[in-house]
Amino acid sequence: MKALFALFFPSPTSPIKGCRGYVILMLSVMDTMKESFGLTTGLHRAAQSETLEEVEALLNTGADPNARDSVGKTPLHLSTARYNDTAMVRALLYAGANPKARTKDGATPLHFAAGNSKTPEVVKALLAAGADPKARTKDGQTVFDLIGKNPHLRDTDVYWQLNDARFD
Repeated sequence: MKALFALFFPSPTSPIKGCRGYVILMLSVMDTMKESFGLTTGLHRAAQSETLEEVEALLNTGADPNARDSVGKTPLHLSTARYNDTAMVRALLYAGANPKARTKDGATPLHFAAGNSKTPEVVKALLAAGADPKARTKDGQTVFDLIGKNPHLRDTDVYWQLNDARFD
């Protein structure tokens, strides 16, 4: 199993670093064996690794942009939570990723972006795609609650947009 993961996430000095096509093929095969990998798919792994090329290749081979892991996260949740790659978020949305998808605890990709993103563009892309700015988690946490704690987004235009949405 560890050897297989090394194919997906080779170190910078690895001799397989240049084998992107092979890695993409293996990631797509991994989708059929997702129970063996903690209910994640190749697209989840690629979205988490911040590699737009791999995400696009997997989407082009039919990877499901709405596949869920064991806690309900989709690749869109992962791409908005971890990185600031607006192009990746847009690619997932264009492929049909649901901007209103919820994890088991009720968090949407917009919750993840509001709490973790370093760029307002990710939040803007989700809102433009129809994400619900009033969404609440099961414990009542709002998107605005999270963006207010994010020093990279506090007092930006999306911060104020989400503030205004609370009263609409």
